[in-house]
Amino acid sequence: MFVKRIAIAFVALAIAGCGQQGEPDLAEILKRHADARGGAAAIEAVRAVEIEVQIAEPNFQVDGRYRATRDGKMRIDVVVDGQRVFSEGFDGTRGWQLPANETAGTDMSPEGEAAVKRGIVGNLYGLHELTGLGHTVTLRGREKIDDTDYWVVDATFADGFERRYFLDPETYLIARVREESALHPDVNPEEKRFETRPGDYRAVNGVLFGFKSEKRDLESGAVVQTDVTKTIALNPQIDPAIFLRPE
Repeated sequence: MFVKRIAIAFVALAIAGCGQQGEPDLAEILKRHADARGGAAAIEAVRAVEIEVQIAEPNFQVDGRYRATRDGKMRIDVVVDGQRVFSEGFDGTRGWQLPANETAGTDMSPEGEAAVKRGIVGNLYGLHELTGLGHTVTLRGREKIDDTDYWVVDATFADGFERRYFLDPETYLIARVREESALHPDVNPEEKRFETRPGDYRAVNGVLFGFKSEKRDLESGAVVQTDVTKTIALNPQIDPAIFLRPE
């Protein structure tokens, strides 16, 4: 009888332990997310990207060619009807802008510079890598939106900027991203609460990327920007000179 009671107690403790351990912690959530995208090793093997994208806002539509590398450099050239109308870049130390018909770059604002640096992180790195870059990542828990009980991961970047990621509980891919920011910091520094909804995930060389995203003003619900990716090239040969500020 004594042995039987011990056995029953042991089983009860095991069951209770399983219940307590049933919810994944932050490390497990980030692992599942990385696995869903193709695995941590595959993501970390992406050293550079070149993205052709169509950007639409209520009053205009442009095409963009975005290039970035893991040594902290980026450049985007914006084109309308085949003509370059704007470029901006970050050479690893400072940001610059080049309007149409200009040959010499001008300084980017600190806010714009911070935004493009976060863009490099978003386009090249996985969520599991953020802490290694000096940012803080925490698991907020669950939040239900439109009948989906998302996993919520908060990121506080080294510059103090905060971003919230909503991971689909079935796919563990990012379904929503919320932040308070300026849509175009160097044009209008006014910050608003935005929600970006990435989707149309496709594999590129074994790594999943969202090929479409829609950004909404959380207060009004209006769509303020839609990005449709045409192509993504991983680890292309990029001339480092393109990132230098035109003089």
